[in-house]
Amino acid sequence: MLDLTSPQVSAALIAAVVSLIIGCVTALVTVGFAERKLRRDYKLEFAAERIAHEMLMDKTWRLRTFEMIAHHLAGFEDNVLRQILVRAGAIRFESEDGIEFWGLLKRNRDRLGMRRIRVKPQWRYSGPDEVLPSSTKPKSHDHQTPPTS
Repeated sequence: MLDLTSPQVSAALIAAVVSLIIGCVTALVTVGFAERKLRRDYKLEFAAERIAHEMLMDKTWRLRTFEMIAHHLAGFEDNVLRQILVRAGAIRFESEDGIEFWGLLKRNRDRLGMRRIRVKPQWRYSGPDEVLPSSTKPKSHDHQTPPTS
């Protein structure tokens, strides 16, 4: 039978407990560092999703062109930016003349199933010098679609 009072058994038990404690502390520290690194690595991407969502929530525009979104969220490859838009809750549309538009699903449910959307010509202008009626002048100089009532 094993004598629990022997010095060898006591030393082995103490070593096992110390090893267990050191292993747990090491695991917790490793998880903490990994979590910190993960947060730092994805902080930019989460910020980009939040900004994309806020851009697409602007009450003036239900849809924004991909070109304008890429202008404001610079630094991402096109397909990476498209993935960010999807994670932000956006869906893609294409105008009759091939311009890529994005809008939030919750604001564009009525357009689901449309293969191409019609964009009114007065909403497509090239720059801030072009004058539009004040009631229809968009906030930015890009091809946008007006909000619908």
